[in-house]
Parts: sequence; structure tokens; C-alpha cells
Amino acid sequence: MVADWRRLACADGLPVATLTEALQAAADTARGVTFIDERGGEARSTYASLWSDARRVAAGLRAVGLEAGERVLVVLPTGPEFVHAFFGVLIAGGVPVPGYPPAAMERAALAVERLAHLRGDCGARLLLTDRELRPLLLGLVLRGVARVLAVEELREADPSAVPALDARSTAFIQYTSGSTSAPKGVVLTHRAVLSNALALGQRVAIRADDVGVSWLPLYHDMGLVTMLLSAVAWQVELVLMGPHVFLLDPLAWLRAVDRHRGTISVSPTFGFARCLARARNHPPVDLSSWRAVIASAEPIDPAVMADFAARFAPWGLRAEALGAAYGLAECTAAVSFSWGDGLRTRTLSRDALAAGRIVPEADGVSLVELGAALPGFELRVVDDEDQPLPEGQLGAVQVRGPSALACYHGQPALTAETVAADGWVRSGDRGFVVDGALVLCGRDKEILILRGRKHDPVDLERAAEAVAGVRKGGVVVFAVTDPAGADRVVLVAECRAPDAALPDALRAAVLDATGVRLDDLVLGPPGLIPKTSSGKRQRLEARRRWLAGTLVPSDRRWRDLARVAGGSLLGGLVERFTVGASRRLPPYP
Repeated sequence: MVADWRRLACADGLPVATLTEALQAAADTARGVTFIDERGGEARSTYASLWSDARRVAAGLRAVGLEAGERVLVVLPTGPEFVHAFFGVLIAGGVPVPGYPPAAMERAALAVERLAHLRGDCGARLLLTDRELRPLLLGLVLRGVARVLAVEELREADPSAVPALDARSTAFIQYTSGSTSAPKGVVLTHRAVLSNALALGQRVAIRADDVGVSWLPLYHDMGLVTMLLSAVAWQVELVLMGPHVFLLDPLAWLRAVDRHRGTISVSPTFGFARCLARARNHPPVDLSSWRAVIASAEPIDPAVMADFAARFAPWGLRAEALGAAYGLAECTAAVSFSWGDGLRTRTLSRDALAAGRIVPEADGVSLVELGAALPGFELRVVDDEDQPLPEGQLGAVQVRGPSALACYHGQPALTAETVAADGWVRSGDRGFVVDGALVLCGRDKEILILRGRKHDPVDLERAAEAVAGVRKGGVVVFAVTDPAGADRVVLVAECRAPDAALPDALRAAVLDATGVRLDDLVLGPPGLIPKTSSGKRQRLEARRRWLAGTLVPSDRRWRDLARVAGGSLLGGLVERFTVGASRRLPPYP
């Protein structure tokens, strides 16, 4: 039967104190994880085999000299090796730091730069990857990594002993996606992660026969915590495919739900949109087993979700299975959750929202309700002085709970700025609460303030994306101030074949939908807009590049590949002559 979190308890009110205890407990069941590759092949690992292999990796890590509390970059695609490496580092007494693995060669330079930032911030000496990625990542030896090791080569014959970890010790460091700034390392304790998993399972009334099906990346909190670690903690079956598998064939996700009788999934809006785009000539699959299909991780487009519900209703999808969630890395993953009676929306006056008021209007903008706080968590909306506002008033969203941020790694000043003395975490989002449910209206740093009125850039971007020829998910809007002190609105759009009529069509669509006049337009091919490793649009980075005159397409494949290849070759030589014949990590400098 599924783990009974209500009956079993430890000192922290949880049935297990650490993630390693959770996997060890799951190993006593017959359940496990099925991994799907890009060719549709499947390989299942029981939790028992994952536990055994993780202990062998831990023994290998100790053999190379990993020290207690040492941070280790884990750069692996979705597969059993990620689980072995992540838990292997924990069992060896280290702290895993998940990093973005390049899914395609043309993104190698982006991945290496991001990993170099993570390494510099967390101080990792060791990077764990696989045999395929290792040659690509050896260049990080020039950026402070002492060893780049393939996890397949680390397994020792004798499994490692399991350390006595504390619930309040660091489980791992989760880096934020960097959508509004450079990625920050959120230090998460075992207690924080397990508390979030507990609350998520309680909200969806998790059952012993539940099967999670996910394509979300494991280097991101939504894929790692809400799917993998929650499945381990609740001891339920899980089916995983990598994001590259989904992007190549979005309906592989739906076929996996049918084949494995999946019950629970989470996805950002663009995942649902991709399924809609590919479903036209696809034979139906049976989605009647899906009982919780949750949209999260980015602004939720109610039109896309309504189209998804209607399109796949003949395939057995029930409208009441759809839900919405709100979360942030600073609170481990999820904070609020709406599920059980379908997706709920509020249609409000754009003009009133721009003035900071909440006024219903039939032809206004539709915003999705994100539900009440999870069990054990709290959320509130405050004014500019951090004073709580009553329901129905727009302000800054703050959250508090057992999985809230302990600290940013190495950034005490930023931690003090983000976490109030009474434990409330400043999310950076704006919204309001109505009937106990949270509704978001944008991020503080990205809100457009035009002639004293506030506008959510998402509204303008959605209007632009509806114009024929504009790439879905390929629009950003931001504001700048010209030398005369006037506000100017800039729209950047990706389009495959722009024509002379497109600028006028974009201006008209945005003006008609939002009442905002565009001042400057930048049109270009796919790759023009900077995005995070999890695919979120970076509006502030786009603004910075536009002001600097460096907003150009990122398709510089051959130059980037040459730089990565050269760095990897040199890094491999440095590692070889620095470490020599010894397998052990060099001592700390």
C-alpha cells in the first residue's frame, strides 16, 4: 500500500527524515520508475534497484575522495543514471546540485556558461555526467571543476554504507531558472522537500494505484520535486521521459498516459499547446485514467487549457481533471493548488487592473485561479509596506511554510531581502486572493508602468502571438525610458518569414486587446529571444540586450561548437595532467 504519511511519524512529523530514507523505504515495495527514450523504448527500474545502484555510486564517490558536505554538479539527462547520481551523492554525504544538460549540440555553449555560473557559485570540485556528455563538458575543468566523471564508471562492487543524515541538513541546492536575474542557489533541506511532497500528495488525495507520467526536466524543481521525489516519498509508480523526447513528439506524453494508465501529470502551458498543435491527424488514445492534470510553472493561458480540454474530451479526458498550481523554487516547488472541479478563471477589467483594482468584466482579461495554499502553508498579499491586504485587493504575494527558503547559497544579503523576519518569503509576484484562491497578475520587476497605469506584459504577448506568422511562445514585451523621460513599449517577436504587413498587424492586435500602443518592434527568426534553461522567456535580459544593441539570434552554431570543443579538449588535458593517474580528487586549494 502507499506510504501512510498520516500514521507513520518521526520527530518532524514526517514518516521519514531524509530523502535517502524515503528511497530506502520505497525499495521495500515492488514499485519503481519506467524510463522512455527518444525511440519509444522503455526500461523499468524498481526502487530497490535504484537504491542499490545509488549506494554503489556513493561508494565510488567516496573512493575518489568526496568529502562530507561537498557540493557536486549533477549534469545528466532524464534516465536511471540521474537517480543513481543524485541519491549517490546524498548517500556519500555530499550535496547534489542539478544542472542543465545540453539536449542538442547547438545549445552546448549556453549549457557550459550556465554550468560555469553554478560551479562558481556553489564551489563544486566534481561534476557527474555520463559517457556521452563527458567530452562536451571537460571544458569546465578550465572553469574550476577538478574532475568530470561519468557516473557509469563510478559504481563500486561493494555498496556504500548509508550515513545518518538530519532532516534539517541540506538535501540539495536548486538553482532558480533565472527568468528575471542570474540563477540563485536555493538551499533546500530534507525536511523542506519532504514537507512539500507531503502537502502535494495530500492535495491530490494520492492513492496506492496512482501513476505519475512526466516529461519535465529533472534539473528543474517541478520535474525533480513534484514528480520524481514526490513519487519516491509516496512510493507510487512513475513514468519519465526526457524533455527532448516530448519536444520531438509531444503526443508521446499522451500515449504514455494511455499505455501505463497514468493518473497524475504536471506541465507548463506550452506543453498543452504543443499537444494541441500535433493532435490533428493522430489516432485517439485513452486518457480516461488521468485524474489530475496540473498546469503550472509559467503564466497559464486559460484559452489554451480550454482548447486542450475540448480537443481531448473525445479521448476520455475529463474537464474536472484539469487544475492549476503556483510555486517557486524559494518554497521548494508548489505553494498553492486548485484541483477537483476543473480549471476556474476570473474575467476582469483590464483598465481596472491597470489602476490596481479588481473589477469583474465579461469581456475583460481571463486569469486562472491557482487555488488555496497547500496544507501546512500560508499565502498573503501585502502592500508596499508589507502590510496584509484584504481579499480582492491587488498587491505583492508572500508565502510561508515548512518548505520555504532556508537561504540562498553564499548570498546572506539577498536572503535577508527575500525572507522577512517572521518567515514570509517575498515571491516577486503580484496578485490577489478571492474566495481563498490566489490569482496572479504578473511579476513586480516585469510589470509595465505606462503613464501611471500598470500592465502585465503577458496580456500584450498573448495578443501578439495570436497574429498569423508569429511563433507561439516567441514574443516578449518590455518598457524603456527614452532620453526625454517618456515611456516606450518594445515588442520582440520571433517569426519564420515576416512580411511587410506584420508590424501593422501586431500593433493593431495589441492595441485592440489591451489598449497599449507599441512604440518599437523587433522581428527576427527563432532563437532571437533569450530563455532560461527551463524555457521561460527572459524579459529583463531581452531588455538589457536591446538597450545594449546585442539582441541578435542565438544561432551561432559552428562558432559556439568550436569554442566548446576547444575548451573540452584543453580541459581534458588539464584534468589528465593535474590529477594524473590517481582517481582521487585533488585536495582543496
